[in-house]
Amino acid sequence: DYRVLAADTPGLGASDMPPESLHGNDYPRLMAILADVVGIGLDEIIGADAPFHLAGFSMGSIYGTYLAANARGRVRSLTLVGAAAMGLHWSGVSEKLESMTPEMDAAERRQIQRRNLKRIMTYHDADELAGYLQLENVERARVRSHGVAHTDTLARALGRVTAPLRGIWGVHDIYALENFPEIEALLRATDPDARFTLIEDAGHWVMYEQPDAFNAALTAGLV
Repeated sequence: DYRVLAADTPGLGASDMPPESLHGNDYPRLMAILADVVGIGLDEIIGADAPFHLAGFSMGSIYGTYLAANARGRVRSLTLVGAAAMGLHWSGVSEKLESMTPEMDAAERRQIQRRNLKRIMTYHDADELAGYLQLENVERARVRSHGVAHTDTLARALGRVTAPLRGIWGVHDIYALENFPEIEALLRATDPDARFTLIEDAGHWVMYEQPDAFNAALTAGLV
């Protein structure tokens, strides 16, 4: 029903590196750089004046907020999916992640990623496809920005967003489940009519674990 443009974050996936280093902890500056790069690409594809709906998952929701704040009147809605970096307390990951070693074959590496996904991304045991996807994600990642989740980087830009706000989380998302009431309040402080949706039976990878419920929540009310 919609034209979907899915961008690899600069420095991840098959994308080029961003124009400046993403190392360090000046996260608002770093997220603004990512927003600028993706915004330039978006303008080249759809035109500099064309309106669009914007949805960002996890770190994409952080720099997506900066993009929405800059694009303002062009953004028809901003949907934050599994977002963090709102300046709220987080207890962290309860189980240490497993590491891969050079002598492991691809099958062993996928199994490690499946177990790691269960610790940080999924509510259910991750299947083979999820393990493959995560291994690709990890091996193609050339930037490290995990520390941003502990900051207030997203919250700093949220107040400058004028588009209608929507938030979607899996109810078992370990990065947010401690703070759902506070997160909803932050969204509604910017947009009193913000849509806030929790999807049952899903963790951080809510769109993977519950695709039908996620797609329904994402497209509801888009105009």
